[in-house]
Amino acid sequence: MVAIKKDSDKWKRAIKIAVEYAAKKGWTVKFHTKPDSIAIPSSKTILINNRHPTRVKYYVLLHELGHAMDLDSLLYVSPSEMHGPRYNTLVYRVERVKEEFDAWERGQSIAIKNGWIMDDYFYVVRAKFISSYMIWANNRKHPYGKRKHTNNIDSSDRGDSGGRSGDISSLSSNEDIRSDRSNEDNIIGQKTEK
Repeated sequence: MVAIKKDSDKWKRAIKIAVEYAAKKGWTVKFHTKPDSIAIPSSKTILINNRHPTRVKYYVLLHELGHAMDLDSLLYVSPSEMHGPRYNTLVYRVERVKEEFDAWERGQSIAIKNGWIMDDYFYVVRAKFISSYMIWANNRKHPYGKRKHTNNIDSSDRGDSGGRSGDISSLSSNEDIRSDRSNEDNIIGQKTEK
């Protein structure tokens, strides 16, 4: 029991450090109970789903910091600025998936550059979120509109809704990485249901 408490405290400290980093960059981090986590450029606010386990919240915060640093860049051009609001086009959907993957990479780089805690579970969390976006891209639905599907990750991993970063609310921080890798083909190859 003591080891679990120490582990939880470790991730809470990591979140605190990341929140302080965001503040130094001019961003406010707020925790809420909605399924989505998002960086909002107009208010320089990062919203994080507080229902995630502590370790997942930390990695989602790193991801949203990746978006925030992108949004602060003068060189950043969003997929909708680049391709127009053509949410049903393949090019737009692929660019959105790329943008999400890039944000995970930037978040990881921020953590590594600053010497923050990282472990292999980052890759599990990233894979689950990226796979939900790949499923969205395949369904040709706008990510903020009515959701046509739920995540087609096997039932033990299923989140509460699909298609947006932050929707995988049921990630368990004790998940076995090997079992996740063995399900990769199923995650991408499954058909979605209404």
